[in-house]
Amino acid sequence: MSNIRLFVYGTLMVPEVLFALTRTKYEPRAAVLEGYKRSGLAGRSYPGMVRDEKSRVQGLILDVSEGDFRIIDEFEGDMYTCETVYPLVDGEEYEARAYVLKAKYENLLVNSDWSVESFVRKSLSAFLRGG
Repeated sequence: MSNIRLFVYGTLMVPEVLFALTRTKYEPRAAVLEGYKRSGLAGRSYPGMVRDEKSRVQGLILDVSEGDFRIIDEFEGDMYTCETVYPLVDGEEYEARAYVLKAKYENLLVNSDWSVESFVRKSLSAFLRGG
């Protein structure tokens, strides 16, 4: 069974969220994805990512098992499509999968970036409880 390289940019950057889903501790690597923009979503504590030539997204690369990828795929739900992307890790390009917001949900994007630090401070506890 091979691993799947995944670029994460939202709640899955938080070790507690990833562990709650997969019961696995991963060793993430910092990554940057050019040509995409991360934004908060109206009424939600998690972000969305869409293509935007002038932007870049700071995230993490994870090498997840196929079983954990299936769990993450179900967690991401219908709002996202899993696409192949090419983030940079220490200046080197990698092929990875990432969850991109579907066009029909772009009306939920707000005009501000989403912050992992703010999510942890304000929303993590409720998020982990399913709220």
